[in-house]
Amino acid sequence: MFTIILQSLVVNMMYGTNCYLFGDENTKEIAIMDPGGNASEIKKVIEKDGYRPIAVILTHKHGDHVAAALEVSKIFGNITLIGHE
Repeated sequence: MFTIILQSLVVNMMYGTNCYLFGDENTKEIAIMDPGGNASEIKKVIEKDGYRPIAVILTHKHGDHVAAALEVSKIFGNITLIGHE
């Protein structure tokens, strides 16, 4: 059995965009969904909680959902970016 991590944080104050962290509590592996800004805050939360990001998932490609995607990917060792074409 596993416990699911689900955490959200507002990353784009102008639009109130939420970024979600979700994954497995046992392994601490997570995906980062819609990092629309504030990469440093996303990094701080992830490191504070000891999570291990394995992917960035983009629900769609509006700027308020993808603005920090490349930066977040690079911060965590060029983790995979997943999104619809």
